[in-house]
Order: sequence, then structure tokens, then C-alpha cells
Amino acid sequence: MRWQEGMIYDRTLVDVTNRTAKAFFNVSDWLRIFGNSKIANQLLNVYLSLAVPFTELSAPTITTFPAVADINTLIQNIDLVRAAAYLPVATGIVALKYDYVAGNGATAPDYTSVNAWEQDIQLIRDYLISSANYLINCGVGTCGQVRFWQVQFRSWIYVSVAGSPVRRPRCGIVSSGSNLMRQTLWRKY
Repeated sequence: MRWQEGMIYDRTLVDVTNRTAKAFFNVSDWLRIFGNSKIANQLLNVYLSLAVPFTELSAPTITTFPAVADINTLIQNIDLVRAAAYLPVATGIVALKYDYVAGNGATAPDYTSVNAWEQDIQLIRDYLISSANYLINCGVGTCGQVRFWQVQFRSWIYVSVAGSPVRRPRCGIVSSGSNLMRQTLWRKY
């Protein structure tokens, strides 16, 4: 499965009233949104090691209509990935409503809702890919081994040498099980 370009999140009321191509929500839009939200979920798993539950949906055809439960599941998948990505509101990402009900007079997603779905997916993908440049690969820090073994990973090419002799954590997870001096030695550079 590949990322499908052409996310549309600039629909306007003029598009709807003039019945332009962006005004209609069809099977290709559904498949693009579902496929791209699945890829955003996989990127979240690869880059941040977060496993977000993702509900599979059957692919619609031109002769089928999605039920309200299908629409809510599609939106909930996107919103779970959005919540796990934890992007700041300043990026333009918004919480999505996924509690629609069937029936006359009930609220239904409109063009602004679909814009929000597609924009959230696009923002998640863009920010996860751009954040990959800021990840630090530092190897595995172990405690309890001989001293030369603990500092081996600091000489890898992935970690640059610091300009000043300060202590900063090199990775998010510190393994423990030895005395304090040994645990903090590997974080110095």
C-alpha cells in the first residue's frame, strides 16, 4: 500500500453549491482516506513505536453505501492516530467527531468535517516524516557490564561529540540495576 497523493482539505461552500469535483465524496475519496490513515498509523508505529488499534473496514463499491457505524469507525481510526501522535494544536490538527447517528434530522458529516479528516491525516504524515530527522540513534545502554563495554555505543557515528562538557541524556530510556554512578556515566559526553 502506498500513500495516495491528492488529499483534499480546501473544500468550500462554493464548491458544494457549484457542484465541482471537490464537492462530491465518492469511493475513491473513501479509499484514499482509509488507506492514508492506515499509513499514518504505520508511520506512528515505526517512528514512535506506538501501536494504535486500527479497525479494518471493508472496501466500499459504487453500489454500496457505508453505514453510520462504518463512517464512525473511519473517523475514529483517524482520531486515535491523531491522539497518539500528540501534535500541538498550533499545527492545525483538530479533534474529530465520530459519534454520528442515523436518521432524519440527525447531524451528518459535511464538507468541513471531511476537510478536517484529510488535513489531520496529512499533518500527521508530514510531521512524523519531518521528525525522523531529529531522532537520535544512540545504541543500547547497558548497566552492570564492564566500563569499556558501556561506553562503546558513544563512539558510534550516529552520535556527535558535544562541544561542552555537560551531562545530557542521549536516549529516552535508561536501564537500571546498578549503582547511580554507573548509570549516569554513559550519559556524559
